[in-house]
Amino acid sequence: MESSPSEEVFLGAFQFQPENIIQMFPLQNQPARAFGAVKVKISSNWGNPGFTCLYRVRVHGSVAPPGGAASPEPLP
Repeated sequence: MESSPSEEVFLGAFQFQPENIIQMFPLQNQPARAFGAVKVKISSNWGNPGFTCLYRVRVHGSVAPPGGAASPEPLP
């Protein structure tokens, strides 16, 4: 998400495979700038009308210097 909540940047659509406990999804759209927040939208939960449960969502990337250009140094 950009600094304004109404400005969203699409980074990709992914499908969870229930037979794999841990999954990683590389971005489909990789803009060369940093984001302060990430929004995860669940579009289907295999038919359960009552709830959707996420245990953990992690976002990995690189530290961006002031100005938004990506740095080659990975986060710890």
